[in-house]
Amino acid sequence: MYRHAALTALLLTTACGGGSNTGGDTAVVPGAPAATTPVPPAVPAPTPTPSPPLNVATGPDNVAAAASFYVSPPSATNCVAGQLKASVTAQVLAVVNGIRALHRLPPVGYSTADEPAAQAASLMMAANGTLSHTPPTTWKCYSDLGAAGAGSSDLAGAFQTANIALQSDDAILGGLMDEVSNIVANNVGHRRWILDPFATTFSYGRTVVSGSTGQILDFAALKVFNNSGAAPAGGMLPAFVAYPYGDYPTRYFKGGSLFSFGVIANAASRYANTSVNYAGATVRVAVHGGAELTVSNISSDTAGYGLPNNLQFAVAGVTNGTSYDVTIANVSVNGAMKSYSYQFRIVP
Repeated sequence: MYRHAALTALLLTTACGGGSNTGGDTAVVPGAPAATTPVPPAVPAPTPTPSPPLNVATGPDNVAAAASFYVSPPSATNCVAGQLKASVTAQVLAVVNGIRALHRLPPVGYSTADEPAAQAASLMMAANGTLSHTPPTTWKCYSDLGAAGAGSSDLAGAFQTANIALQSDDAILGGLMDEVSNIVANNVGHRRWILDPFATTFSYGRTVVSGSTGQILDFAALKVFNNSGAAPAGGMLPAFVAYPYGDYPTRYFKGGSLFSFGVIANAASRYANTSVNYAGATVRVAVHGGAELTVSNISSDTAGYGLPNNLQFAVAGVTNGTSYDVTIANVSVNGAMKSYSYQFRIVP
C-alpha cells in the first residue's frame, strides 16, 4: 500500500479469472477495483491471484460534495447501498470507452441490471474498510448480491482525511490501468479486464462515507464480467492489444508501470486465444530511430483475465513526449511464428 503525505492511502487488488463469482480485481485505500470473467467448463478456471496495487487520489470532491453523486446516498452505518445518478455512471462509461478506444477496442455498454451488485459490493468494502473478492458472511453489511458483485469486479478503495480531495472516477480507472501498485505482484489483471476485447457491458458502484475516526472511506467496484445486456455496435477487433499504445495519456500511465501485450488470435472466441505461446518471444523497445532501452522482468501467461494470453515486461528510461518503437518477435500463434511492431508516446 502506498501513502501520500501520510494522509492518503490507496490500494488495489488484482483480478482473478475464475469460472465463478468469487474472483476479480480489487483495490482499496486503502483501495482500488477488481474484476473476473467466467470460464466455460472446457477451460480450467485460473486460480485467483490477489495483489496490492495503489494510486494517489486526486480530484475536486469532498465528502459533502459526494452527496451529489447519488439519487439516494449510501450509509455504511445502516447498511444502505444507495444509488448513483445516471449522469455519474454515464461519465464512467465514457471514460472506460475512451480508454478502450486508445487500444482500438470496441465500446462496451452499461448494464443497469448489474449496477445494484456493484453498488452493494462497494458498500461492503467501505463498511469494512478493506477489499476482498470473496467477502465472508461475517462482514458488516454482507449481502449475497454484494458478494456476487465483489467476485466479478475490479475493486478500488481509499482512506483519506477530510481535508484531502477525493479521487475522481477517471483517477480510479487510471489506477486500475497503470497498475503501479501491482508491480511487486507482477500482475496487470485490472487492466486486462478493462481492455477485454470480448467485453460487452460493465457496471459501476461507488460508496463515499465518513469513517468512525473521521476518515473518508471511498470504495468503488467496476463490474467487468457476468454482466447482462448486449454490447453496442462495434468495429472489428485489432490483431493485438498493447499497453501503452499510440499517443497515450499520462493519467493512464505512470513511471514504473508494467507494459503488456496480448494477441487476438481468434476474434470469434475468447477462449481460443489461449493458443498463443510467448516462451521464445523477444522484446525490443527503442527510441524511434535511436537507441534501445533496457527491457526486463518479462513474463507471460494464459490465465483467464480478459484476453486470456498476456506478455508483460518492464522498460527502463521511458520519458514523456518521446516516440518509441516496440517489436515483439518469435510469438507462437496456433503453431506459426509471428512478430508484431507498434509505436507509443506518453503525452499530457
